Amino acid sequence: MHRHGLRIVALGVAIGSLGLVVPSTHSSAIAASRITGRVHNLRGWTVVALAIGSGRTSQETIRYSGDVMFSLAQPGPTWTLHFITPKGRYGGEVVAATPFTMARYTVFHTGFSGPLNLGAVTMHSTYGFATTSTTRGLVANRWAFSAGKGATLRPAGNGKNLGLTSLTALLAAVAKRGHPCPSSRGLGGDPDCSGVAALFNIAPSGNKVLAALQPQSTSRVTSHTVSTTSTVSPWMSQLFLYVDHAVNADVHGVTTASIDQTLESSLNIKLLGLPSVSSITPALRVDLNCYGLSFCSDGGSGQAVLENGQAGLGGTFSTTPFPGTALNMSNLFGEIIGPSAPAGLLGTTTGGLQEFSLNPVAPSSEVGSGDVITVTSSTDGGSTWQQTPTTIQFVFVTVPAITTVSDSTGYSNSVTYGSLNPLGSAAQPFILHPDPSTGHVIATFHFFRPQRAGVAGAGEPPWMDIGHLWYVLNLGGVGSCSLGSYVTSSLSPTLSLVDPQTLQGSGASAPPPGAGMLVDSSNDHAATNAPSNELSFSIDMTRCFLDAGKTLPVGTPFPATDLEAASPNSPDHANEQFWMEVLP
Repeated sequence: MHRHGLRIVALGVAIGSLGLVVPSTHSSAIAASRITGRVHNLRGWTVVALAIGSGRTSQETIRYSGDVMFSLAQPGPTWTLHFITPKGRYGGEVVAATPFTMARYTVFHTGFSGPLNLGAVTMHSTYGFATTSTTRGLVANRWAFSAGKGATLRPAGNGKNLGLTSLTALLAAVAKRGHPCPSSRGLGGDPDCSGVAALFNIAPSGNKVLAALQPQSTSRVTSHTVSTTSTVSPWMSQLFLYVDHAVNADVHGVTTASIDQTLESSLNIKLLGLPSVSSITPALRVDLNCYGLSFCSDGGSGQAVLENGQAGLGGTFSTTPFPGTALNMSNLFGEIIGPSAPAGLLGTTTGGLQEFSLNPVAPSSEVGSGDVITVTSSTDGGSTWQQTPTTIQFVFVTVPAITTVSDSTGYSNSVTYGSLNPLGSAAQPFILHPDPSTGHVIATFHFFRPQRAGVAGAGEPPWMDIGHLWYVLNLGGVGSCSLGSYVTSSLSPTLSLVDPQTLQGSGASAPPPGAGMLVDSSNDHAATNAPSNELSFSIDMTRCFLDAGKTLPVGTPFPATDLEAASPNSPDHANEQFWMEVLP
């Protein structure tokens, strides 16, 4: 089953003159100016120049070993330079440095201006260092670091922590010396001064909250105001698992192997915001450059879903190897719009836009934070191409896990994960009883949060419980139950009822305005199966059915119901599906 839930906000990718929203490549007026340099033994790595402000890009993949020169078109007046690894992960930013000996610190420059020869660029484990002998052009995104005796100088953000870093102390130290990082704007900028441009930064707010989990707002860090608003990735992850196949890292006995096995069989990701059918011309081409990512590069594991113009409708669709059956032989990229794209490949989403749906068939180590996929597009049949890098910020690797469901009579159902036909499965539905005083079925759900893979370079453990999610109960036979109207009690300390009208962001699923939903205020934290880590709420299911003009069924199992966890600032979501039955 592949669906979005109740409301989808399409995130556009720029494809030439079609007017969607993420930037395209350099204009012809700038193309004559060059950025040059030399690298050593970086075959398969890609160098990306990213314009500050406009977000235009220019890139080149290193084809040979040994000493190799690169030459990129200058994408804008000021720009940053980045590496993508041969495995498709963000590799780090290129920096240059100038000493300031009187104050005992070195100024690192993560941005440059004008055409420039960077000289030899040495790739360190998390960033590139340009050994240019000139200070000309080292003007943008200046960022200073304290240089005590024996200190190792390097950017704060890099290809390992992906910008997932707290900047309060660092900003304060630099501001004290009078050399704060200047605020920069646009996709090519580094608004939180982390050393990672916003386009490649999974948490550009400076508060260690992933962009997709950060409601749009402004937060103050020391003397600097850092906007938490950023371009959210156009990639969406979704995971639907029945209770008898569900995995969750907080549940006893769930292993990395079982999570990866389930992820390979069930994870779906989608590229949203593709042009509508009416906008596609015979000359339009859209390909995906996956830089060797195992799930969408030539010879990889990916399976494209043939949605044939449908989306969000549920059901099972056929699949085809991707890019194997969609290979553009001129560049060996998978084509999603154009003559090489399989018939019926795309589905339709909100506003008539289209989506590309892919089953990665990959473990958690192969798909997730920092994966870079560049949308390459052409409006003239492939004579000229535009390049739009996109970064996957995170994927759900598990679903919320219900531990107990009880009713107001004291009857309780406990789930034993990993067992054959556990409670909550179609064979053994959760059993509930009406309250003897009111006749209403009041159900209380206790559950663990879903997880994402941790970012080791940011000091995170393998599995992180995801905070700041929105929760909604989709009752079988009714649809979404308006939690604000029907939740009765037992809210966990971090859960609160919030009207969606008061929330900023673009969550994937939400009840209608005024209905309310449950919002978790906790930050991401290490997965743990402590009972104190559970969330809970109680809901009057009888009222939900009555207000929908229906009667709560008694003596027969409900159609499948699910507990949905949705990101507040992206369409990512994960759902645990289960069955219930009311007995007199």
